[in-house]
Amino acid sequence: MALHSAQKRSAVSTAVPLAVVPLATNALFYFYLFFVITHFLRLSNRVPGIGALRPTLVLVAGLTIALLMKKDELAGRLSMDATRKLLHFAAWVVITLPFVVWPGSVLRENFEEWIRVVVFFFFTALIVDSFDRLKLFVAVFVGTQIFRVLEPLFLHVTTGYWGSETYIGSGEFMDRLGGGPHDVVNPNGLGFIIVCTVPFVYYLWLGNRKAGLISKLLALGVLLASLYALLLSASRSGFLALIVTVGLILLKSQRKALLLAIIGIVSVVAVANMTDLQRDRYRSLWSSDTRGGATAQGRVDGVVGELGLAMKHPLFGHGLGTSGEAKFHRSGGYQVAHNLYTELIIETGIPGLLLYLGFISAALRSVRQLRVGVAEATGVDPSQRDYLVALSDAVQVWALMCLFISLAYYGVREWHWYLMGGICVAAARVAAQCTAAAAANTSPARPSNVPARKVAARFR
Repeated sequence: MALHSAQKRSAVSTAVPLAVVPLATNALFYFYLFFVITHFLRLSNRVPGIGALRPTLVLVAGLTIALLMKKDELAGRLSMDATRKLLHFAAWVVITLPFVVWPGSVLRENFEEWIRVVVFFFFTALIVDSFDRLKLFVAVFVGTQIFRVLEPLFLHVTTGYWGSETYIGSGEFMDRLGGGPHDVVNPNGLGFIIVCTVPFVYYLWLGNRKAGLISKLLALGVLLASLYALLLSASRSGFLALIVTVGLILLKSQRKALLLAIIGIVSVVAVANMTDLQRDRYRSLWSSDTRGGATAQGRVDGVVGELGLAMKHPLFGHGLGTSGEAKFHRSGGYQVAHNLYTELIIETGIPGLLLYLGFISAALRSVRQLRVGVAEATGVDPSQRDYLVALSDAVQVWALMCLFISLAYYGVREWHWYLMGGICVAAARVAAQCTAAAAANTSPARPSNVPARKVAARFR
């Protein structure tokens, strides 16, 4: 019996290179969780004295060194298409450095900032290596984002905190809810964070069939509070992203009538509680004859201007992170391109845009294959299957929303694409582990629908 079990484990390990054994210690994983909490909750701003220690830099360096010391254990963990695509983009940035307009700006300021966010992909893909760790990591990530939303909302309700304001024309300003006092996001950034959490709260929490009534009511309360915070932020891009997110959830849902009824009730309540300025703010999306209408048209004109700027150097671009500098030299106003696609062309050229979109496409393809592979495999633990399917749905909705909001939101040096890609790679590997284990445990008289040796290829 022991020999048979050993042979079975050996067969799985050789047939499924993605189903690697988890790291021998939990220290590295919890070290990474602490990095995530430190980064998103800005502990260096909240705790006096920590900022002088450069915690983010120390944590990145420590995690990198620890991973290099375990390179033999980690062999094969990055053998997925999304990793190759991201490395191709990074290689393009480095190889074309001598040919961009401002290579000095890339080296002095922008490359380090890009490294700080791209590590989210590699740390997540390498360290999150089991089902339990994947669940805990996603819970910590989503929890930090919910905290970033609820903190300013709580301060607004209790102290009248707003955090930001915007000019709406004719000498008028409008208060808008921004990030908390220790955060670094403006109202549009807060709106983006809010919409990012919606698919995770819906699929992993509210839609969990095994969750109790109290848990579902708590999830509903978080959603409603987040939507109220979005209303206070008066973020037009966030509002459009919410419509896309809700629409995607509705298309995937089997309870469309119930969801439509809830959406209708929430919409009526939201409109009834808007101020006149907030109504004008959202009406400016389709009407220029409102307060704030000029700023909406200005955003459209800005994208057109950015596209024209991008075409001045369409092959190599101006250099990573230099879209604001390029706009300053053109018009005298420094502002990072507010469109991911024009940002990529301005900074890395058309080839850079295609390589970056290839990375996003590969990550999404892996998470789609994850869902199909887990659904087809027999013998997978039902709780694991349900979670992986729900996570796949949440990430797909999140990614499609991000592709849409990227029409009005930058992203090359932002965290979301890299962390999303890392989650896709980690989840695909975990799904391979689950399906391989199920295939190995299947009786020879009742063979699995997914042979063990084919599991790894399915998730690449």
